Order: sequence, then C-alpha cells, then structure tokens
Amino acid sequence: MDMLIDHHQGSLGAGHPLETCTPFIAWGAGIRLPQKVSAPKFDDSYLQEWKLENWKRQDINQADVAPLMAALIRVPFPLNSVGIIPVDILNTSDLFKAESMFANAVQIVEQFKVKMTQKKEATLSFLFTPFKLSILLPGKYHGRRSLVGCSPWRR
Repeated sequence: MDMLIDHHQGSLGAGHPLETCTPFIAWGAGIRLPQKVSAPKFDDSYLQEWKLENWKRQDINQADVAPLMAALIRVPFPLNSVGIIPVDILNTSDLFKAESMFANAVQIVEQFKVKMTQKKEATLSFLFTPFKLSILLPGKYHGRRSLVGCSPWRR
C-alpha cells in the first residue's frame, strides 16, 4: 500500500479550496481500483487540469487518513483519532469493513467518554449535564461485536 499526500502551500486558516484541498492518492492491497464515470460529479477545474474527469473522485477528510492506514495494516486505531474509515475506497471483504467500522466506532466512543470525564472533573457539578447514550454504558460492546460476524448486516 502506498499513499501520497501533499498539502498545498499557502496561508493557513483561509477557506479557499487552493489552500484547504490536499491531493490524496492511494493504491495497493486493500484499495479499490479507479472507477470510470460517464459524467463528472464535481464541477471544478482540478479534474480537467489533471485529465481525470472520466474517473470517480472520492473526497475524504484529512482526519480519515489515520484510521484508513491503521485498518489497512491491521494495527489499532490512533488513540486520539477522530477520523472515520472511508470504506468506499476499500477493496476488502464486507466482514473486514464491518469489523473495521466497529473498531473505529468503539475507539471514537471511548475517546468521547474520556473527554466527557475530563470535562466533568473541570466543571462545577451543578453545571455539568452528561450526554446520555446507551452505547456508552459499560459492557455494551460485547453484544454488538457479536453482531458484526452475523449475516443480517450484509443485506
């Protein structure tokens, strides 16, 4: 697996696409082959300049690169990653995608729980209202993890 990423040089903090868009090219094991399109989905000059207007463009957030790389090389997700695996570019089994998405979600929920605890400890108790979500309760992951290998999710 090889990935090429480059950040355009320019003033930081601006919102212009020339300063915020980062080319991302990935190929190799686990990455879906490029797909032809009959009509471009994006109306911009980037695809035309590079003569790529007949190929499907898949935009991802920069934060999504770390979980993607971790999933592809099968290592734990980075501790403070807030990225979400872009499964549309994966050429892997549905089971691998499901397991990766589950691990990604658990990591994000655990990170949220740590941040919520930190906020609670730094806030006056009468001002703190915890976010209530059933998946955040201890012991809930095991039951959900067993569903990943079942066939109903494949529909």
